[in-house]
Amino acid sequence: MADLELQTTFAELQSKVIDTQQKVKLADVWLEQLNRMKTHAHLTDKEIIIGTERNPTWSGVCFCRGQHLGCGDGTKGTVGNL
Repeated sequence: MADLELQTTFAELQSKVIDTQQKVKLADVWLEQLNRMKTHAHLTDKEIIIGTERNPTWSGVCFCRGQHLGCGDGTKGTVGNL
């Protein structure tokens, strides 16, 4: 009788160990993914900052529109001209 109880208890414990190991692996994968997302967001922010320092927004707009509104030469174009 005691052997059967021990076997049942051991099987339950072993099942819980396997379940816990799977949860830990899943948490590790999730944490690694979050770290990658954080790194990607940080690098994207850095690129945006560097890009806006090198290329002022209005210069990019003027270039894309194919119109010269005085961008980059100290004069201002008007929104109506876009």
